[in-house]
Amino acid sequence: MAMRLEDAQLYMAVACPHGPEPELEALCRAAIRDGVDIVELRAADGATAACLQAAGTIAGVCAAEDALFVVDDPVVAEAAGADGLTIGDPEMSIGEARAVAGLEKLIGVPAATAAEAQLAEEIGADFLLLSTRVSEFGVLARIRDLARVPVFPGGISNESDARRLLDMGFFRLCFEADALDEAAVAQRAALFSRMLGRV
Repeated sequence: MAMRLEDAQLYMAVACPHGPEPELEALCRAAIRDGVDIVELRAADGATAACLQAAGTIAGVCAAEDALFVVDDPVVAEAAGADGLTIGDPEMSIGEARAVAGLEKLIGVPAATAAEAQLAEEIGADFLLLSTRVSEFGVLARIRDLARVPVFPGGISNESDARRLLDMGFFRLCFEADALDEAAVAQRAALFSRMLGRV
């Protein structure tokens, strides 16, 4: 059975490598097996050869391991046949994103305030990625109460941050695989999965 956005709870963002990265496949596979439901490739440099290769690798792993794959660059997302696109370019509208990615693809929108989150929902976002700091409890609570689409709070680097969000009533988390270290990423995924009550 294919992973559905509504069922996804753990989101991992990984930066596009600047060159061939043999550990990327193993890292993604381990993270998914330890509970990651969505892998996002962040293509800061756009559709470079290395990024297109990484996207193909991750797309294959996600398809084999029943996880969703999204990219923050429309060219890379289309080339890899990603499940969705996160809007990394503030100039791109959701309409433009759907025109590029396809009507059936998931569209994620970053938000840092309740107003941004509400606007993103109103114009058709399928999910929200919160860049709000964990310490901003009032903003997070307002977004939590307003949201009608899946919300993945980001900026989580440790167990304490995750616990604060879960105690506030969130039941989805997003973390960054900031270093391509398979064991560390798998350990973090397993920890957050346990905290979400999934293991």
